[in-house]
Amino acid sequence: MIPRDENFRDKMQRINHAFFFALPFTTSVDVTPRLETVIEAVMQERRLVFAYRKPGAEALQRCVAPYYVLNDAGDWYVFGEDKAKREMRQFKLSRMSDLSLADEYFDRPSSLGLREFNRIIRQGFGKSHMGKQTTVQLKISGTLKEWVKEHEFHPDRIVAQALCG
Repeated sequence: MIPRDENFRDKMQRINHAFFFALPFTTSVDVTPRLETVIEAVMQERRLVFAYRKPGAEALQRCVAPYYVLNDAGDWYVFGEDKAKREMRQFKLSRMSDLSLADEYFDRPSSLGLREFNRIIRQGFGKSHMGKQTTVQLKISGTLKEWVKEHEFHPDRIVAQALCG
């Protein structure tokens, strides 16, 4: 574990060489300052306080024990336990504002290792976790067709080949 009193930028420089993003990791909203605060909270195991605005709703104050940070095709998310709801929740950084570190520390549950986290995110989140099924039909040809067959974008997806190939 990285000491809680170590400077955030020093921590990031030490671990920066371990990150590689195959997809773009920028969004239309610059979340860099938010990302710095979120990563600092995760690394220090400190609760994170912020205002969160769901689409079409007013912002609500949240207090979360942040466990993991995820970049999904350019969208940044933090996963953690919402203190008020006492449930695991995900929060999109571009919808967060007024972030600050609380003076309250937490212990990440030992049962929530990377393997369990991977299982949770594979069940769907973000765009695919809206509670309703959407049917999408794409026509893909060439080498991209083979690439699509090799990748699982959602556990419920169905890939069918057209009669003409």
